[in-house]
Amino acid sequence: MKISQLGVKAFIIALFIINIAYASPVINSDEDQSFDKNQISTQLRNITISESEYDPMIIAGEIRITLPSNVEIIFDDERSEEEILLYGTAVDNGRLEEKPQIEWEDKDKTLVIPILQDFEEGEWFVITKLYVEGFNEASTSSGSITLNVSGSNEIYTDSKYLYVKSSSLNDTNKPEMPSNIVLNSTDEGVQITWEDPTDLDVSQIHILRGVNEFPVGGTYYELVAPGVEMFIDEDLNEGDVVSYILRASDGRNYSDNSEEMSITYIKPANEEAEDVDEEEPSTGIEEEDLGAEDVDEEEPSIDLEEDISIEEEDTEEIGIIEPAPYFSDMDGHWAKLAVESMASLDVIFGDPDGTFRPDDALNRAEAGSLIARLLYYFFDMQESTYLPFSDVSGDTWYFQDLGSLYFYNIVSGNPDGTFEPAEDINRAEFLTMALNLYIKVFGEPLDESSNEINFADIDEDDWFFPYVDLAAQAGWVSGYDCDLGTCFKADQVITRAEAAQMLYNMFYGILGGEEF
Repeated sequence: MKISQLGVKAFIIALFIINIAYASPVINSDEDQSFDKNQISTQLRNITISESEYDPMIIAGEIRITLPSNVEIIFDDERSEEEILLYGTAVDNGRLEEKPQIEWEDKDKTLVIPILQDFEEGEWFVITKLYVEGFNEASTSSGSITLNVSGSNEIYTDSKYLYVKSSSLNDTNKPEMPSNIVLNSTDEGVQITWEDPTDLDVSQIHILRGVNEFPVGGTYYELVAPGVEMFIDEDLNEGDVVSYILRASDGRNYSDNSEEMSITYIKPANEEAEDVDEEEPSTGIEEEDLGAEDVDEEEPSIDLEEDISIEEEDTEEIGIIEPAPYFSDMDGHWAKLAVESMASLDVIFGDPDGTFRPDDALNRAEAGSLIARLLYYFFDMQESTYLPFSDVSGDTWYFQDLGSLYFYNIVSGNPDGTFEPAEDINRAEFLTMALNLYIKVFGEPLDESSNEINFADIDEDDWFFPYVDLAAQAGWVSGYDCDLGTCFKADQVITRAEAAQMLYNMFYGILGGEEF
């Protein structure tokens, strides 16, 4: 039987392709794997890498194993470095170590394993105890691990697949912190540079700041989008000593805080601006600690102007140490002790210009953020990304705090599902919020309410009566002198000083301040 020339050519090409395939290294995992979204760090099934029987291609240098780009996972570098083990003929023959000194590339998408000697025909090894993490999103498609060896541009693909499926599990894994933080004085201000963590779901980098006598507080000074890795703090005067702490957020969890770093801002001498036309954009969300006339731009503060102010002679009797001054506008104010004592515990903050504005009104968003800072003192938790209110969006500075308060049943909002964050909060509302937190942490402050009318302007049918009654019996509120005798003024807007005083009375000693 004759074979056509076309058939002979096809047969030769087929043999050539088979030989080429057979001459290539092979990467093969034990099985396909799927992972639940937000699942914790998980081990990959054994990965076997086999050398060709005819033409060895794995040479001294290194190999790279890369996770598929379309699957939302990265290598768990810390756990893998600690536990990874290799075995097989290539290990037995000294081509690579049983526990190699591995490295990471491509934001922890690629594992680099050193190869000590050229492989010989047919040698193989198995990678075990290799872990992946970061299932922050379900995959839209599956993908395979790939292999690249030194001296070759060829990419060899695993026959098995990886896939991340949707799940109802919550993400409880906190991201890593920013690293390699560097501070420099520039003509524009202090420049901060850093490296973002490799976590795939990092949504923001928080910059916390303290200047001169003001320590670094717990509320962020600036938010920066991931990938920018640089911020210039322009709101400084020459000679200011400024300190920074950085942390990462994935929208639900915070990383650990970075080490606090400080610098004295000295404008570089004779520095000539080069190509200043392109100014580095401020990629953050601006927020000023506790100073807010516009809720969407500044963070709230607190105040409370009530007869619960502690007289200075009383202060001396109970041995309270007068705190160092924090705010330039608090000298001589009746709430100075309360405001600056709570500021010393990083519960309240003032404005960047060193003022507190004690007699300004407190709005509902500011009040929520303030109570949330106390909540974080007592619960080892991260701020929530849950949005329970229809008028609070995820791009506001206070949404995480309100979500945390809602989760712990400290606030419930309005019957129509709104919170009205920009509206001023009155004294009864703020006291209720503060007492809800106290009761959540410590239980009822008294065995039972007295059911006595302590204030002339309050009736026992008022919705807030039980809260005011408990606070009065505990000595936390005393009200105002009025024509009727003593009034609580429940509907009166609470001031920043009043709120500070109320929280001082309730929590200062508990938080580690001087006994009162």
